[in-house]
Amino acid sequence: MRYGVALGAVLFALVVLVTVPWWSSRPEEPRLFLITPVRPSSLSCSLYTPRTDKQGTCTQTRDNLMRYSHMLMLAYMLAASPSADQLVWIVIEDAPQRDPAVDQLLKDSGLAHHYLYHRTESATVHRGVELRNTALDFLAIDNQLDGVVYFADDDNGYRPDLWPHLVKLPPDTFTIFSVGNVGYFGWEGPVLASPSSSSSFDDALGAGANANGTRRAGAPATIEQWCCDACWRRWNVDMGGLAFHTSLLRRGRSSSAPSGDDASSAPGTSTSASAVRFDLGSRPGFLESDLLTQLEHQPGARFVLQLDLVERVHVWHNLGKPFDRAGLYDADWTTEASVALRLRNESDVARGFAWAEQDLPRATILAS
Repeated sequence: MRYGVALGAVLFALVVLVTVPWWSSRPEEPRLFLITPVRPSSLSCSLYTPRTDKQGTCTQTRDNLMRYSHMLMLAYMLAASPSADQLVWIVIEDAPQRDPAVDQLLKDSGLAHHYLYHRTESATVHRGVELRNTALDFLAIDNQLDGVVYFADDDNGYRPDLWPHLVKLPPDTFTIFSVGNVGYFGWEGPVLASPSSSSSFDDALGAGANANGTRRAGAPATIEQWCCDACWRRWNVDMGGLAFHTSLLRRGRSSSAPSGDDASSAPGTSTSASAVRFDLGSRPGFLESDLLTQLEHQPGARFVLQLDLVERVHVWHNLGKPFDRAGLYDADWTTEASVALRLRNESDVARGFAWAEQDLPRATILAS
């Protein structure tokens, strides 16, 4: 009897020793950080980290009768998505305390979350800038929150496969993509120079084109034009059409950034001259472009593109409120047909398109 018990204990110990390397080396589950400021505006942010495979998203909402319902719809959408276990929702209340209704909504959602509050003091034409900056400071100060930041307004619409695409962003990279319900052709975003425009077949292959003229992963890509409505910016993209890795947030940051669930930084102040933050002094409509310009100039920053996000709309601005300046759009929400109407030469005129600045950084195509 004792021999049998001893043998069983030895066998159990061997099983544990054999399996320890397997279960102890498994990576943590990914996280998605949603940052949402509320009253008078809400911001929600999500973040993906390679260590935990998490992703974060930032969402802007207004303090009106639709705010709660918009957040509720977004919470249900995220909780029901395949990426739900990658989400950490960071909500920032624009008030000296939390809102009990929003607090309960977050708890009922089943999503991992942080509920911060920060009272906006500055008068500005930009809605939610201080709240977004508080969110960026919160992410920048905590090295465990390592991944991809995305600002997702709660009144936008999203394809479920947007999140898996964003998860693929490597460290030190930033990206942009097409957004629907804006622009003359119903979307706004980059128009890439064709790889088949090279002078010869061999040149096209050397430029990163496959034999059929399409781009391959790892190939360089150049933004030749923009499909846009307000086309005077360096980066003509909507807030829902950009994402970046948190590693770019931490360059030049000091330790004075806020952390914890009671974060409250000095409004609109930068922790470092090189810290990536939204600028309260940006001209109306230039918040996104100015932020991307900061990202572009961070040491070691790399610009990447995912063709599926460029060539097919995955996010719609102000869902349910049609953009009144759109002339036409593709019913399948791909960009191919409208891109065919692009500018052909410097003297050409085509409504809804503008030439890109020639010193924009070249992008690298990421694998789908």
